[in-house]
Amino acid sequence: MLEIFNNYLNEKLTTLIVNDIKKTGELHFALDSLSYEEKTLLVKELNNLSDYVAYLDAGNVKVKKINFDSTAEGTQYLRFGIVSDNETSHNYLDDSQEDGVSVFELKERKPVLSNLQLVESFSGRFNIEAFIVTGEKIGVGYDGEPLLKNVKYVAKKSDIDFMGITLEVLDNNFNSKTGSYDEEDKEIHQNYANGEQTILFGGFTYSEPVSEFESFIGRKELKK
Repeated sequence: MLEIFNNYLNEKLTTLIVNDIKKTGELHFALDSLSYEEKTLLVKELNNLSDYVAYLDAGNVKVKKINFDSTAEGTQYLRFGIVSDNETSHNYLDDSQEDGVSVFELKERKPVLSNLQLVESFSGRFNIEAFIVTGEKIGVGYDGEPLLKNVKYVAKKSDIDFMGITLEVLDNNFNSKTGSYDEEDKEIHQNYANGEQTILFGGFTYSEPVSEFESFIGRKELKK
């Protein structure tokens, strides 16, 4: 860790930061002397360390020591982001707290994306640190995702094909697809025109969802 920070900061500041991380197990530091691009590179390098997770939060660099348990038993799930101390997740659509930690169910090592709300949630997390976790399922969240308590980290997960998985789910659940592939188009958009819903992602336009697929995105009370 010392060597990584030395690439970006002076030796004195590096020593203070690394000692603080080792003492407390975490760091929340603005690092105003670094550009956003430098902070991004620093976070990427720190995430190569097996026992630590680094990420950006409102432009600040955060580092946290994680105890991974590769022998943890139970059903495995995919989790994006650090688990909060109170083991709840924030629902940004209605500005409330879920009863547990939001995760994605895994089937054959892929996330189960059974409705469009889950697809949108998954596809937008390509820049968030991912983990394999276990835990006690205590309910279902707003998007239809499992909610966990007593969460244990099993391992980091870095080989997720966000674009490929999202396109596969959309291909399987919409009858009409037009357009051409655009790897830069990573955000799902939905449009309504003349009573018809279309979904835009990856350079493609999807319409005519299959009957068993819930294709609504947004707050439930706004659903028509």
